[in-house]
Amino acid sequence: MAGILNIDPDAVVGKLLRVWVWFDQHTEEGNAPVTVSALLDRLSGVNGFVSAMAKVGWIETDSERVRLPHFDRHNGQTAKRRALNARRVAKHKQKGNANGNVASVTSALPREEKRREDKERGAKTNNRTSSRSNDSPQKANKARPNSQDEVESFCEDNGLKRSDGEYMFNHWEGNGYRNNGVPIKCWKSVIRSWRTGGFFPSQKANGAAPRLTFNEEAEQRKREREKLELTSEFEKAGPRR
Repeated sequence: MAGILNIDPDAVVGKLLRVWVWFDQHTEEGNAPVTVSALLDRLSGVNGFVSAMAKVGWIETDSERVRLPHFDRHNGQTAKRRALNARRVAKHKQKGNANGNVASVTSALPREEKRREDKERGAKTNNRTSSRSNDSPQKANKARPNSQDEVESFCEDNGLKRSDGEYMFNHWEGNGYRNNGVPIKCWKSVIRSWRTGGFFPSQKANGAAPRLTFNEEAEQRKREREKLELTSEFEKAGPRR
């Protein structure tokens, strides 16, 4: 082609690559309308490049189309896979007899697909198992403290005494980390709840009355309001005669 076009051989190789890449990206079987010839000439940058390819047998042209010979052998991973499968089927046909080769050829292709699917499925299963195993230590650490010192330090950071942390740690170790008979989900939340209720030994020793819940405070305000209303009614009525 270098002699036909009167250009450098290295330049011919580069321009051929442009043509082959175009066929690989825009066609499935290496066939294209004949009008593509002008486009390929512009793509290569040389007038008559497609004609030169046809003269050396690297492209076939007729009145309707242009075609790359042996496209499935040289272009595209999908095309190469199809060509290999076709050759494998032909090989099975040659070895098998007329009655038995149909089953062997039919099963030859699915086995490759099945192995790939099994491999992908196994990778997904391993990823899920690994994710669960990575999550379990975090859940365990949230439900149970790592040491007594961790509990004591947390109590101290929340305005309690370290002795309260020692009390809670021994309490949990004795009852299997349960709160009111229910397994603990977050030990830090239990400590905050006990502190709010005033249930720790240091709080009881200081005479701190347990704090009322929201509903209990609302009920207490309601009783006080009713008491004030009754007192006001008695005062308006005056003393009995």
